[in-house]
Amino acid sequence: MSSSSDNAPSTRRPFLEIRCGGVRLVVQHIPYKLITVVTTVAGAVTGSLWFPR
Repeated sequence: MSSSSDNAPSTRRPFLEIRCGGVRLVVQHIPYKLITVVTTVAGAVTGSLWFPR
């Protein structure tokens, strides 16, 4: 017999929720892979602009 909590919606709050007019953007968890790629690319671009040869 399954418990009643199996069918209950998740009570966790989203990591980020943005509402603008009729548009709603919800991020449930931190996208670590995306953040890693973006910071790596941004660091490489910034480094090449900061220390040009």
